[in-house]
Amino acid sequence: MKELLVLAVVIKHLCHPRFAQRSGGPAPDHDKLNRYYRAIYNNDDRGVIHCLSRETNSFCDCMQAKNTEAKGMEKTNTCYGCKHSFPRKGMLKCSGCKIAMFCNEDCYKKNWPSHREGCKKVSSSTTTTTTTVLDEGMESNIRTGSPGILY
Repeated sequence: MKELLVLAVVIKHLCHPRFAQRSGGPAPDHDKLNRYYRAIYNNDDRGVIHCLSRETNSFCDCMQAKNTEAKGMEKTNTCYGCKHSFPRKGMLKCSGCKIAMFCNEDCYKKNWPSHREGCKKVSSSTTTTTTTVLDEGMESNIRTGSPGILY
């Protein structure tokens, strides 16, 4: 189901605007497409429900009850390393790419070799970066020695 939803979102937010742009329409919204992609693949049902609700809102209110239910669900993310789903609070966000989330420092260290290439492509090279730890909805920063390495 997730693959079908991603296909629909890609068609709506990437393919359709490209055709519209040829005739003077708006350009594709890559940021919105990336947000939808992360919501669908990185989260549990909550992200999928919100995505479906936003996309069907102008046509019907069939997702309204589920959307209300989803607002009460705990925010989760999938650990980039072990691929398990965890509550977002307390997860570690890669300081280099600022996209990959890890359940703990050990999981990050084990999976750094496989994450390194993608992280380098996304992040800019700096000598000192900041790692964001999501804790109880508040973001606090921890200084790190190099991009992508969490301490």
